[in-house]
This record gives sequence, C-alpha cells and structure tokens, in this order.
Amino acid sequence: MLEHFRSLSVEATVLESNNHSLESEAEETRTALRVAQEHVADLERQVYSKDALVRSYEN
Repeated sequence: MLEHFRSLSVEATVLESNNHSLESEAEETRTALRVAQEHVADLERQVYSKDALVRSYEN
C-alpha cells in the first residue's frame, strides 16, 4: 500500500511538472502570437500609408 502511494505521488509530481511546462509553452505561444499580430498590424498600416501616397500621386 505504501509503495502504491509513493508511485501515485511520483506520478502526481510528473503530471504537475508536465502541466507547468505546458502552461509555460502556452504562455510563450500567446506572447509570440501577440507579437506577430502587432507586426501584421504595423505592416497593414504601412501598406495603407503607401497606398494613400500612391493615390495622391495619381490625382
């Protein structure tokens, strides 16, 4: 019975460690996504600005 408890305790520790690793990975992924979205938004603003400049030259 004691050995079974130890085994469960080890498994719980491993699961907690895996959970922590997954939470860290998810946070890193969310951060990378936010940075990418900000970059896309910046590029879209640049395109809009360049398009406006081209239109002003055409008129």
